[in-house]
Amino acid sequence: MKKSLFISIFLFLAIFSVATRVNAQIPEVVINEIQIEGKTEEENTIDDKDPLIVNLKNNDFIELYNTTNRPIDISGWKLKKTTQGGTESKIITFSFKGYGVIVPANGYLLWSHEDYNPKDLTLKQFTSKEILSNNYSIGLFNKNDNLIDALTYGSGHKKIYNPSITYQSNPSASESLERDLEKNIFNLQKNPSPQNNAFLVKVTPKQLPLRINEVFPNPAAKGEDNEYIEIYNFGDKNIDLTGFTLKDATQSGGYVFPAETEIKPGEFLLIYKSVSKISLNNTEEQIYLLDDNENQIDFLEYFKTKEESTFGFDEVENTFRWSKNLTPGAKNIFDPAPSGKSKIPKKSYKNFPTEFSASGSTDYDYSWDFGDGSRSTKQKISHTYKKTGKYKGFLIIDNGVEEKKIDFEIKIEKYPKRSLDIIAVLPNPEGTDEDNEYIIIKNNDKKEIDLSDWSIATGSKKDKLTNHPFTKSITLKKGEEKIIYNKHSNFSLPNQKGYIELRQPDGKTSDKVSYAKEKTIGENELYKLTGEKNWNWINQPLLDKTEELDKKEEIKFEDLSEEEKEKITATIKESLRQEIFQELEASYTSTSEKNPEVKGQFESSIAEENNNNSLPNKIKKSLKNTYLQFGRLFEKLWN
Repeated sequence: MKKSLFISIFLFLAIFSVATRVNAQIPEVVINEIQIEGKTEEENTIDDKDPLIVNLKNNDFIELYNTTNRPIDISGWKLKKTTQGGTESKIITFSFKGYGVIVPANGYLLWSHEDYNPKDLTLKQFTSKEILSNNYSIGLFNKNDNLIDALTYGSGHKKIYNPSITYQSNPSASESLERDLEKNIFNLQKNPSPQNNAFLVKVTPKQLPLRINEVFPNPAAKGEDNEYIEIYNFGDKNIDLTGFTLKDATQSGGYVFPAETEIKPGEFLLIYKSVSKISLNNTEEQIYLLDDNENQIDFLEYFKTKEESTFGFDEVENTFRWSKNLTPGAKNIFDPAPSGKSKIPKKSYKNFPTEFSASGSTDYDYSWDFGDGSRSTKQKISHTYKKTGKYKGFLIIDNGVEEKKIDFEIKIEKYPKRSLDIIAVLPNPEGTDEDNEYIIIKNNDKKEIDLSDWSIATGSKKDKLTNHPFTKSITLKKGEEKIIYNKHSNFSLPNQKGYIELRQPDGKTSDKVSYAKEKTIGENELYKLTGEKNWNWINQPLLDKTEELDKKEEIKFEDLSEEEKEKITATIKESLRQEIFQELEASYTSTSEKNPEVKGQFESSIAEENNNNSLPNKIKKSLKNTYLQFGRLFEKLWN
């Protein structure tokens, strides 16, 4: 018994050039012994008390013998079987990538079932699940799929390998049929004696300037015989393709190039389906070009075909592309590839609408795969991931001939809890509710918050709130407050009893407030957070409307009537007295003693405010100067 040996190929350069065989009519490699079934046996244990039952039923093997006095490489050879009913199948292919399969001079190679015992007798690469049975015909084929030797045993065969040595009966369990090489017949052997001393040799693949240059898998014409595979020699020497093989994904016999097939430098070699018998798939396909030792020279793969289009190598782009320009036996020609850029985020949040888009012609087809089982054919799409994790997806842009694939990876996390609070609500303002009712929110978070994809849910019943997404882009800096009107979110507030929820993009509630009065809420009654948890109703003039106008968001101040101007001016003054002066005076008391300049500026600012009946912009300018000295006391007035 010999284990697998890895020997450099140069050891075989001095092989005998003349082969000597026992019988000149016997092939160089023959089927020498075969067992189709073992039997159950008992093996004694160490203490001889409980015998171990060993099932040898699958102890099937076939032994090959090299009848010459030189080693033979049988890489790519096959054993096949045909049942009594005529069904053929493969037992094993003697092939191991990158290695030659060497049967020594007058040596043996063994195939066995994977359950064969002892297991280490056969090279592990040459076991399989195939089972031998009664009334089979066994054939040995070389790498060109030519029959080399055959044995047929039993009777009643509908089909056998021909020529074949025959044995009229089936061997019993644990019996074998062994070849008498002198008489070239098989005899029944009561004590099978399988042998194996074959080994593997590392083979350096040939580096050849050959390329599978173009394939035409999906012709419009029926019959498909005009399908073709094109080989190109991009080297500077003639290359002999004798014994080379073309195979498709089935890895079956394939097409073996006949003797004296040669391809010159810069020459294209066409192999049509009518010759190769290789039928190319219209979906996924792999094509292999193998040398005469089954080493891979080139490989081509495609996934989806276009009718009347070829898949060929673009020397400019150094890649394979689809083309409507068929060029059998000539240089490949390509039209412009589909163009377009994609806008794909690298990070988003669970249960958060994430925007994906592609720029390009509207005549193109767009196909999104988001990596979570969801797909879309829209050019722009909003997709929501339901679970956290990393997702690998892709976008395919198709111009009708070829496709551009853009792979991407996006990380989905839980949306962080943000500290954004509702601090005031005005459900029943003076005038039209739709235009004037508002909610004031404050950013108590450590970071700036963009309200895009946030929403406000409102209603008179807690379990039946209507969600209103923000329709305008609003950003709140840290500590900043904002007045939110109907125009920002299209919400409406009930005038007697209401519920409000401020919702994050993931649907979770950031803050919520409820309010109620036995009677209808009075005009301009503001429900306001006055302490950490204390809410109170206070009468609120149209301060916030004034602020909105003064910021020129919708109406210019100078366009108002004199009556409206006076009302706005009075409103600002009243608000200053009621809400700001107390805070300002407290800060003034502690600060002016240390800084005389602050004292003077404060007093002049207040004097100007009390005596000035001009437009609000001048009042606001004075207040701005004071604000620079006293921090954020006036922030609520001119955010």
